[in-house]
Amino acid sequence: MMKKTLLLLAALALTIHSAQATNGAWTGTTDGNWNVDSNWTGAFFPDGGNTATFNADVANSTISMNSEAINVHILFTGSNTGSYTFNDGGGFLSVGGITITSDVTGAVTQTFNSRLNYAGGNSSITNDSATAVLDFKGGILNQST
Repeated sequence: MMKKTLLLLAALALTIHSAQATNGAWTGTTDGNWNVDSNWTGAFFPDGGNTATFNADVANSTISMNSEAINVHILFTGSNTGSYTFNDGGGFLSVGGITITSDVTGAVTQTFNSRLNYAGGNSSITNDSATAVLDFKGGILNQST
């Protein structure tokens, strides 16, 4: 009976998080783990079609993908945007698009060290900044075919 109760509570917690998943901006307040809710504004990490915004120069700018983030749009925007590094931490990042806006004015590099799973379709990878760089060191897997 105790095992069933614990399983039910775990399933409920996952359901609550999924229902509350939303767009969020990275603060890195707690650590560098993607799936820690307190690292994001709104206290929920983006997933399932939401937008993950990176718009500041923060202390925890190396992000470990220690869970699955599926079909997330990554947005780098604002003149205060710093450089970020995304590392494989046992999870993966599946993106529906990546955008660096023209207001990212610093000489920053957004580095993806782990393989990026690209959903394709109507999604795009766009760099409108004259100074920012996208660096895909882990390669890109196109999942749209």
